[in-house]
Amino acid sequence: LFGTGLDDSSMGYRCLFTGSDTDGGVVMVESDMAYPSPDHRSVMCVAPFWDYPAQVASISLTAASGERTIVYFDEMMIVDNTPFEYTQGWDKISEHTGVASGGTVLELTAYGLTKMSSDYVCVFTRGNETLQTMATVTSSVDASCETPVWGSMFPAAGGRVAVSVMQGGVVLDYTAGGLAAVTCGNETACNFLFTQVWNGTSDVS
Repeated sequence: LFGTGLDDSSMGYRCLFTGSDTDGGVVMVESDMAYPSPDHRSVMCVAPFWDYPAQVASISLTAASGERTIVYFDEMMIVDNTPFEYTQGWDKISEHTGVASGGTVLELTAYGLTKMSSDYVCVFTRGNETLQTMATVTSSVDASCETPVWGSMFPAAGGRVAVSVMQGGVVLDYTAGGLAAVTCGNETACNFLFTQVWNGTSDVS
């Protein structure tokens, strides 16, 4: 956070991130650290883990361990905070191999999801071949979906199938445990391998 006249010797700065939970209640999360710079012109904060739906939260900076709010001035107005956007995405799936008849449960490690929302889907894609299944979201960081009956439409042979997650037709960022969106390559964290299976015989009499 850039500013002027900040006290480089003070350790009483706090960065507060304010937003809303799934039920619309106000939540406030404090940054783990807030270090002023020697030139009195900035305070470095690390954005805290946000265990709530993705949203545009607000950052406020306080001094004297929270007793005094440092105002934000944007040349147009003076306010107590400035926007900060938390986005949703996912990092990996729990299973990477399963039968082409479907039904393998994939647990998704994610963030910023909207709990109990019904418009999330898992999409399975290999070239022009694609199927999707509904995803169940149980918290802002946990979701699951079952693999589709891939073998009813496409052969299991042919390589791994890329997994992606969508909400309302919008593809969520895949971040592979990092801070920025990346393209799903050959890593198992975002791919699933369907195996061939048989489950019956014809009536021979």
